[in-house]
Amino acid sequence: PRLGLQGSVPFGDFDFGVKIAGLYAEFKGFKGYTVEGDASIAWRPVRHFGLVGGYRVITTDIKFNNDNFNLTFQGPYLGAEFRF
Repeated sequence: PRLGLQGSVPFGDFDFGVKIAGLYAEFKGFKGYTVEGDASIAWRPVRHFGLVGGYRVITTDIKFNNDNFNLTFQGPYLGAEFRF
């Protein structure tokens, strides 16, 4: 399971959010973690529809026996949401 914190602050039609979550595992020669951080702003002009934009960073580090794997994704994103 991932553990993390998430929060948002509404301001009129806007919602400012931040999230950080991570996972760590160690088992029989395997050791690794992943961490995700996200900051976003959503504009919701009507009840069930909104536009969202933000910046996200996802970092993964895995070690298995003598092999290492490191990967980082980061950058801005835009999207639309339908809420029910």
